Amino acid sequence: QEIGDKLGEGTMLNNISGIYHARGDNETALTYLEQSLEIRQEMGDKSGEGTTLNNISRIYYERGDYKTGLTYL
Repeated sequence: QEIGDKLGEGTMLNNISGIYHARGDNETALTYLEQSLEIRQEMGDKSGEGTTLNNISRIYYERGDYKTGLTYL
């Protein structure tokens, strides 16, 4: 954030979410993923946006909320 690297910030937020997800803290993981998604959409990073949307859908899928997971996919 300090150097203004928005693409890098979006990537790091996505990666941080993975740590929380691995620890079973899916609410915090979703918070980071939502932040990542917002940045990636703002920057027009379609590849990163797809990755983040997939990660969000995975959390909903694991919760058994298939409808929401499918929406994000």
